[in-house]
Amino acid sequence: MPKPGVKTDRERQIMSLSSALLRMSRDKTGSLLVLSGDTSVDPLIGTGTLLDAVVTRRIIESIFNKKSPLHDGALIFSKGRAAAASCILPLSENGNLPADVGLRHRAALGVTERYAVAAIVVSEENGHISVCHQGVMKYHISNEELLIFLQEHI
Repeated sequence: MPKPGVKTDRERQIMSLSSALLRMSRDKTGSLLVLSGDTSVDPLIGTGTLLDAVVTRRIIESIFNKKSPLHDGALIFSKGRAAAASCILPLSENGNLPADVGLRHRAALGVTERYAVAAIVVSEENGHISVCHQGVMKYHISNEELLIFLQEHI
């Protein structure tokens, strides 16, 4: 059992992700993250650049900086690590999505339709954060909802 005041790796990951996502939301930095938990997503990881890095706010923000060569595509978290960046995801073919939903949102939904994973999108247009799980997308979530989502999927 951890000592009082000492954060576990999981708690540090949640805080790093939450902090990075909220900052990217504020700055309207488009981003797409996949939380795979224990689900094998090797085919998806293979489409990007391998990282195998500790999850930190600075790494996440650096990857999605527009000047980064890795900012396009998804950042995939697997087994508690930032596994790969710039990954290509399957797109949802759901015809009921709003017309203004872009590729990031379609990819986030698509990956959760095909894999037992969760996905998070920050909109470049408005900074809103959306989350997907089991082929269902929840748009424009609050900071509290984001923390709950991260706690459920990390």
